Amino acid sequence: MDLDDLDIFDRYSTGTFALISGMAIIGIVTYFLYVILPLLDDPTKMVFFFSVLAFVFGIFIPLFFFMEDLGGSSDILGKFLAGIVVAAIVWISYHNYNTEGLDGTGLSLYIVLPSIFTFFTSLTLVKGVVISLIEEGGFGGGGWEGIEEDYEEEEEDDYEVDDLDDELEPEPSPKRKQRNEEELYPEERDTDW
Repeated sequence: MDLDDLDIFDRYSTGTFALISGMAIIGIVTYFLYVILPLLDDPTKMVFFFSVLAFVFGIFIPLFFFMEDLGGSSDILGKFLAGIVVAAIVWISYHNYNTEGLDGTGLSLYIVLPSIFTFFTSLTLVKGVVISLIEEGGFGGGGWEGIEEDYEEEEEDDYEVDDLDDELEPEPSPKRKQRNEEELYPEERDTDW
C-alpha cells in the first residue's frame, strides 16, 4: 500500500482535514502534558527523552515521505529518510524494552502511542492540508468549497453531453412511427380523443 494512493485524501476536502488536524494537535498536547511530562519526576530513567524523540520522529515520517510534493526534492531520498525514521522508532522501542525495563504497557504508552499519534496527525496535516493548498496555489483558499465546484463542473458536463445526444438522435420516420404504434397494445396506442 502506498500512502500516495490513500482514498480518503481524494474523498474529503481540505477543510475537513484541517479540522481533524486541529483537534488531533490539541489531543497530542494534552497527551504530552498528562502522560509524558510526569516522567520528569524520575530522573534516573531516560524514558522522557525517548518519548519526546518518538513524538518528534512521528512528525517527520510524513514530512519526509511527501518531500517531493512539499519541496520538489527527490522522492527516493524522502522515502529513504522516512524509512530511517521508522527504523529509529523501532530502535527506540527495542532500547527502552531492554535497558529501561519497560513492559509492554509502558512501552506502548510512552513510546509507541506518541509516535503513532504524531504520525497520523502529521499525515493528515501534510497530505490533507498543506499539499492540497500547495496544489491549489496557496493559502488563500482550500476550504470546503473545492468539492462543490467539482460537482458543479461534472453536472454541467453531464447536461452538455445530454444535449448533444438529443441533437444527434434522428427523428423517427412516419412509417417507423406507424409500425411502432401497431406493436403496442390497444390501451397503449396514442388515440386522439
